Amino acid sequence: MRVFGERRLSQLRSPAIAAWRMTIPAGHRFEATQALRQVLARVVSWGLLDVNPAKLGVENPQRRYTEKRPFESWDELHALAGSIGPRHGPMVLFAAGTGAPPEWLALEHRDIDREAQVVYVRRTLRNGRIKSPKTKASVRAVPLQAIALAALDALPPNPDCSLLFPSVGGGYLDLHNFRNRNWKPAQKAAGIEPRRRVYDLRHTFVTFALRAGISTFDLSRYMGTSLAMIDRRYGHLARDGREHAIRLLDTYTAAESLDVHAVDAGWTPNTVEDANRGNGRGVGVRRLDRRTDHRDLIAAEDLVEGVAELRVSVVDEEPERPLIAELHGEVARLLRGPEPVRVGGAGDVLDPPGRE
Repeated sequence: MRVFGERRLSQLRSPAIAAWRMTIPAGHRFEATQALRQVLARVVSWGLLDVNPAKLGVENPQRRYTEKRPFESWDELHALAGSIGPRHGPMVLFAAGTGAPPEWLALEHRDIDREAQVVYVRRTLRNGRIKSPKTKASVRAVPLQAIALAALDALPPNPDCSLLFPSVGGGYLDLHNFRNRNWKPAQKAAGIEPRRRVYDLRHTFVTFALRAGISTFDLSRYMGTSLAMIDRRYGHLARDGREHAIRLLDTYTAAESLDVHAVDAGWTPNTVEDANRGNGRGVGVRRLDRRTDHRDLIAAEDLVEGVAELRVSVVDEEPERPLIAELHGEVARLLRGPEPVRVGGAGDVLDPPGRE
């Protein structure tokens, strides 16, 4: 508005917009030009302009992202937390274990669900004020791994404060003061080189998560950002994911050539009692193959809500009874109750506590 506010729309020229673009700091140049393009695109759609002058001859390449410097290991992070001290050290481990900076400053005790092992990110602290997250995706539930839970247990008790990580006075932590008074001296004391930014704790979480095999799709949900952004910034770390996808595709192709199809069984984990409660009794089996030229050996449509998957190869020529016995043997082993199975019709539910 300061530059073009006095001009009529018809007076906007691409050379002037290109010159204005170069006056913007490199870190904000792409976003500012993109915002102007979107505004003028609406003007074009209203018929007030024939072409968008912010697009015509105005290049707007995305900025190069600086090299990410995640921490090397949890040992390095524990050393850093130890140097920071018991008040704020656990906060650092929690941030690295959840990828929550800078939302961690606004977290409250009520945002932690220990039973579900998640932390709910509902708000953020910007310029000393509590604000809603930028997008709907930013309101999210992030899983709490064991290290994050241990960090919460190590926090000094403060029952009179609702904040999870308050300042010494009980208010919101000033991140600028924390950097200068705690973060930088602690890195020097711990011998950490090169020096990391506080925001690198977020990059550390992403790096460790991708190395652990978490998909970029799930990770984008936990981080509250788009899948494209995760792929653009961290896609080079997902090599194992691509290799895993190739193995799955090659396995499927080989199975098709042998006319071998997959059937999955869903079950509830842990104990037999867990499998029974709220899900009827037993383990449901459903078919995955929908080909009309394939006779389903197991055709149950009901699937107990599960958190894991069992795949068994099904060959058309094999009789039904050995297949059921093979499937039952795997399920029984997982349910810790290996007993004989009653073989019934396709669609039956295997009954762990009452097998015949």
